[in-house]
Amino acid sequence: MKACLSALIVFLFFTGTMAQDSPLASSQVAISTGLKTQVKPGQKVVVSLTGNESVLVHLLEDSLAIQLSNSGFEVVSREQLELALAKRTSAKQDGSPDVTVGMLDLARTNNADLLVSGSAVLVLSDTQPVQVKAVSIQVVDVSSGKTLIQTLFESKDGIRLTDLSRAFVDVFNQGRK
Repeated sequence: MKACLSALIVFLFFTGTMAQDSPLASSQVAISTGLKTQVKPGQKVVVSLTGNESVLVHLLEDSLAIQLSNSGFEVVSREQLELALAKRTSAKQDGSPDVTVGMLDLARTNNADLLVSGSAVLVLSDTQPVQVKAVSIQVVDVSSGKTLIQTLFESKDGIRLTDLSRAFVDVFNQGRK
């Protein structure tokens, strides 16, 4: 992380917020001082994660989108993102090689205020619902490109998608207070 951003970040390790026997007990959070002033309900949000299983990652994105919507944010649909990506990549007709479109650029194209991005390791079994083994989630201010919150959740036993997305949005909302 850049030195100027790290000066703005307060590190919180979740010892008091989550019980030690909770599957979310192994969590790390860094919150920028700008989170309180730059994030307001009603803002437009793009949610885009990567991971080991794309269909399972889409489920985690959907769960995060639901929680963010319930917190008053306008979430850009996956369909809108895919359409914008298709337009951006097909717009270059000069025969040049692959067009790379970053998620921050895609968020700007969709007039989003915030980008929720990250990486997840998810597992699926016949006996349990989808489990998140580890996930890193960041919220970036689209206009400045600055990271406002950065989180890492991990569990050897796995965390249910809904529990993880609720925990993330709870941390996000607490940081805004």
